[in-house]
Amino acid sequence: RLLLAFTCGRCGHRDAKHLSRRAYLTGVVIVQCSGCTSKHLIADNLGWFRDEGVTIETLMREKGDSV
Repeated sequence: RLLLAFTCGRCGHRDAKHLSRRAYLTGVVIVQCSGCTSKHLIADNLGWFRDEGVTIETLMREKGDSV
């Protein structure tokens, strides 16, 4: 299991979620903010939202954020 800690970009709430390593590496992971109930795409290895697989690290690098 992995622990994901993040700050919601919409409301600024600091949150933490557990997720499986298998889902992160091979599936789709969407987490919901406990503060505002916004949903955040963390990993899409099945191409549901893009043509190729992507993880949060790739998305952050594309935006110019540090990983």
